[in-house]
Amino acid sequence: RFGQTLALDDVSLELAAGEEKVVLGTCSAGKSTLLRSILDERCPFVWRARGLMVGYCPQEPRLLAHVTVDEWLRLVRDIRGIRDACERDFENGQDDERESGVGKTELHKKDTERDTRMIWELNAGERRWVALQTATIGMLPPPASCLSSKTTRESLVATNRLVLLDEPTSEMSPELKRMTWKKIQELKKAGCSVLVATHDVDEAERGDEIIVLSRGVTVFTGTELELRRRFGCGYQLNIRVSSTMVQGASSVHSLVMKALGSKKSNVRSTDGYCTFDVPHEMEDRLPRLLTTLDMNTTIFGVEDVHLRAATISNSFMALIRQTELEAAVREGRYELLLVAEEGIALKIPIGSDLVESPSGCLYQLVWSTEPRSGKLTIASYSRVPM
Repeated sequence: RFGQTLALDDVSLELAAGEEKVVLGTCSAGKSTLLRSILDERCPFVWRARGLMVGYCPQEPRLLAHVTVDEWLRLVRDIRGIRDACERDFENGQDDERESGVGKTELHKKDTERDTRMIWELNAGERRWVALQTATIGMLPPPASCLSSKTTRESLVATNRLVLLDEPTSEMSPELKRMTWKKIQELKKAGCSVLVATHDVDEAERGDEIIVLSRGVTVFTGTELELRRRFGCGYQLNIRVSSTMVQGASSVHSLVMKALGSKKSNVRSTDGYCTFDVPHEMEDRLPRLLTTLDMNTTIFGVEDVHLRAATISNSFMALIRQTELEAAVREGRYELLLVAEEGIALKIPIGSDLVESPSGCLYQLVWSTEPRSGKLTIASYSRVPM
């Protein structure tokens, strides 16, 4: 709790050796608080294994600015009782072996070039990469000759190793993201338990299991495939109609909604495309619909038709929206007021996609979640051509 705010409520998880779980959620869902609770020895509800070694990469990297990257990493190695040069040789030797004897890769050459730079000179993504290296130093067991007298290779291998990563790839370049994902795979192969907190849905797909948080409560636990099956819409049909066709957009809209069923298909307009959600149970209607669109492209002014399977992002947002709707009902929030372009105040039921004004105008609504309160709000609306 933070004052009267309940940040986490009965959030429970198990993490095995060599397993990666991803905590997924929007802003203020409780992801960072969960990781900090695991770190806090005063938290009475966290069970810790004996001999637990923890590496933590916070959302905001905490590094000494006026030292070089090499000096900073050497300091961390000394604190953890690991000989600096020996561990580096060991890690590079592993990479050389994986590359079938070919020397260092370009990524490692780039790392070496950055070692002499001051930390304050690095950009945000590079500082996050250094923070990740800091969190994982000593997690990969080096040869016994590389350890100090206080530590043995056997004791390190037997130690439970937990790595907590809070938004690890935020602000990283594609190259650094690839290096980060490769590092996580190495940690898993070495028997480390990895817990990643992120709002990046694409990154969550890489985990062995996904835990979705909303307002500090676990609303889903399962694999990426289970998330798709339970909350996915099936397919997305994207249609772009020429702007010169006055009645083209409304005709296509009516055709698709009639073929798929207006009550079961959500529709939205973005970047000149009209996007229709097609549930799994209606996929047998798609061939006939696509044939009709293809035969009448000139009449309707259809410029492009694109069909694709719904992504995990669609499933995640459907789950969050369902959770927020349930919360709105519990809190007695059933309607929002919207002053439309006609100057009329419309009462919008929470979660409605379409609303009709007294004058007969139809409006398409786009909902979003307020970062601080987590409440549903209308992000934008557009008039649907009739």
